[in-house]
Amino acid sequence: MAAMVIPGAGGSAPADSAIPTPTVRIMTPEYESLITSVLDLYGQAGLVLTDIEIGIYDDQAACGHGRDGLHHLRVDHTSVVLVCAVHADPRIRERTRRHVLLHELAHAWAEHQLSAATKDRFLSSRGLTVWTGPNAPWGQLGAEHAAEVIAWNIADHPYLPHVELSDRTCDGFATGYELSLI
Repeated sequence: MAAMVIPGAGGSAPADSAIPTPTVRIMTPEYESLITSVLDLYGQAGLVLTDIEIGIYDDQAACGHGRDGLHHLRVDHTSVVLVCAVHADPRIRERTRRHVLLHELAHAWAEHQLSAATKDRFLSSRGLTVWTGPNAPWGQLGAEHAAEVIAWNIADHPYLPHVELSDRTCDGFATGYELSLI
């Protein structure tokens, strides 16, 4: 399958910045409309994404069975975002894919933009101790809280945060968003 490259998608770095304009490589061109609309939300929020590869799939095999999405870094530090949300109802499937894409792109943004000090402040504000790792439950990982907080704040549709998160209030999510941008 051919990949589509969109230079400058996902927001542009300020004119006086040394940060390069990101390039998005879409691994599944049939989902270009969904992907570009979500990338536009990041751009509108001023959240600059670095070089990224995005794939949306019709089964969960690419993400590991049982997962709706996945973010990881390649050796060259390119973020790879995979969305594998499936549902029998096409309307629910598309809303879920949009939701998962917002969340996984937030991981990509946080990975490249948040300093250790900002992550520590965020963890403290949410009453958490671990940013990421295999030994803590999903709902106790700062990286997951940050992804949900960012996605909730920039979504253009009702976004219901994951049930496992503490402090799912509007005030908690707004404060978390402000802290993640400091």
